[in-house]
Amino acid sequence: MAGTPVVLTLDLETAKRLLGKQAKGTLYNLLESAIATAQRADHRAPPAEPPRHRLPDDRESTTHKFSIGDKRFYLTVGLYENGSAGEVFIDSKTGSTLGSMLDAWATMVSIGLQYGVPLDAIAEKFKHWKFEPAGVTYNHDIPMCSSPLDYVAKWLEHRFLEPSQNSETTEEDEGLRGSMAPPAPTPPPLDP
Repeated sequence: MAGTPVVLTLDLETAKRLLGKQAKGTLYNLLESAIATAQRADHRAPPAEPPRHRLPDDRESTTHKFSIGDKRFYLTVGLYENGSAGEVFIDSKTGSTLGSMLDAWATMVSIGLQYGVPLDAIAEKFKHWKFEPAGVTYNHDIPMCSSPLDYVAKWLEHRFLEPSQNSETTEEDEGLRGSMAPPAPTPPPLDP
């Protein structure tokens, strides 16, 4: 058939026979090295793909409503039978760009969780990302956030990880809280 590629398998013995005694040392050594490398590569097993642990079709979930300033969000977390997070969905009542970005991020986090990426690693990577909307929330456990991803990462960490797995409050968190705290009351004047 015209245009069909021909694959030629060449082992070391066939190469020796084809080249015969006229083979030059360098060419023969190069060919011998290439064939040995190819034979070693043939015997290596391809790396195993990690197993993906999908959630069952019927599963428990929790939905959390939150606001950042005047923007509303709904976070739904699908749960494995043991109560651990297995998928994340974010519904935002914002523009299509931010909503699409959050949807893509949630899909990536869900796939990561199903392939065994630890939730604490995910939460640690996405805390403190800065973009709008940012600012005051109405959650007393997370009073300030620097973005929706920051809020979601902190909420997942707070809700699903043991206190020993939660990272400590950072100076940045304290700075955000301090900048939004009401001024301290002034003490009454002292009577002399």
